[in-house]
Amino acid sequence: MELMLKRMLEEAKFSITRKGYDQIEVDDFLDKAVDMATKVEAQLKALTETTGDAGDDATATTPDETAVEPTPPSRSDADIEAEIQAKVEESVKARLAEIEAATPAPSAPPVDEDAVAEEARRTLVLAQRTADAAVAEAREEADKLLGDARQEAESLLATARGEATKMAQDTTSEAERRRAEIAAEIDSARNEARTRLAAEIRSLEEARDN
Repeated sequence: MELMLKRMLEEAKFSITRKGYDQIEVDDFLDKAVDMATKVEAQLKALTETTGDAGDDATATTPDETAVEPTPPSRSDADIEAEIQAKVEESVKARLAEIEAATPAPSAPPVDEDAVAEEARRTLVLAQRTADAAVAEAREEADKLLGDARQEAESLLATARGEATKMAQDTTSEAERRRAEIAAEIDSARNEARTRLAAEIRSLEEARDN
């Protein structure tokens, strides 16, 4: 029985949870250990009593031998059980310490590759949508700038054409005015020459008559 108790203490193993060892398994183990230790103590007590009775018989048959010292008063079952439980708990704690020292620390939870891949796919889709939106916005802005530039160019060209037409018209008007002035001057000179020539002719005729 003692060997069984010792083996049970040495080979004890408990499941590890997030908060330490499984309390239910530890409590069950303590209950079994206390029960087994109680049985061992009862067997030892019975064996001691049997040995004591045999000693008394031997003392009665040999009165000349030295008297055996009186044995201490026996303890109550509660005291025995408390002592056994304390020893068992101490052994269990020591065993737990050994198991905990030999047990590697719980590794980090495995990475969910599917979740990581899904997250990467979503990130890629979002980035693609953002890029497409940026490209569309840039194209729209470029088209607007190009339209504005065309309108401005057409406006400038129309203004230049209008100014050129006006300048041409002004030039034509000026030329016509100048030509009219020259024609008037020619007519005036011609009339003046005719008047002078007519006066000279009359003067010559008068001189001839006289």
